[in-house]
Amino acid sequence: MASSDVFLRCACSRGAGPYAAHFHNAGEIIFVARGRAQYRVEGKLYEAEPGSVVCVSRLEEHSVRILGEDSLRYYLQITPSQLENLLEEPRLKSIFISRPKDFCHCFSLGEAALEAEEIFRLLYAEYEKPGPLSRLYLMALFQRLMVLIYRACPEKFPLPGKEVGSAVYKAQVYLDRNFTGEVSIEKLAENLYVSSSYLSHAFREWTGLSPKQYVTLSRLSYSKELLTTTTLPVGEISLRCGFGDVNNFIRSFRRQNGMTPGAYRKQNSGL
Repeated sequence: MASSDVFLRCACSRGAGPYAAHFHNAGEIIFVARGRAQYRVEGKLYEAEPGSVVCVSRLEEHSVRILGEDSLRYYLQITPSQLENLLEEPRLKSIFISRPKDFCHCFSLGEAALEAEEIFRLLYAEYEKPGPLSRLYLMALFQRLMVLIYRACPEKFPLPGKEVGSAVYKAQVYLDRNFTGEVSIEKLAENLYVSSSYLSHAFREWTGLSPKQYVTLSRLSYSKELLTTTTLPVGEISLRCGFGDVNNFIRSFRRQNGMTPGAYRKQNSGL
């Protein structure tokens, strides 16, 4: 694995914005080093000051408005499979994948902010110019970062309730890997030795979505990626994302985004 494969992307931004609602089909962690910015994530509005962290899951659209001119932000984008390789501890992964009702996407690191900024600076420098054993170095820096954030703000990491067991984690990993195929929640629950009603209830508690909603949003997120990065016909994208019927895809897309796939492509990519 090349060092650039450890993360989908590692970057810093000094842009003034504003940046319209967008997504990356990957989890994202942002650190505000200088300046202030407003982040809107799934209808929630946050004001981030220097030393703030913003965490967004791969299914959450977000927008940014920079307040002032002196701005510096670092960010990492991480796919589900990369996250599995980077972190073993469920508590650390939870900030990227769990979305209970009271989840807060933005918070201050307080006294830990200076160390966090140094780690982000090292991550960015190594990502841009990899040295020997770069992959191991990047992984070690990221793990150090996540432990630092957890120690500074443990209450910001969602903890599973009594109803959430290992089957939910396994179900989420399975759906992340297989959402483009035919998915039977009943069969999945059977394979995990739990009832489908338990799986649905516990899954919603952990992610904020039912398994069916999670699959649909995963497919729609993937379709946005294909719409904005390829010239594939809408019908082909529908098949690749697991919808099968193109009319069902268009209805689902319009319901979620307020426009057709073709209009979304024109607005966001010019393809």
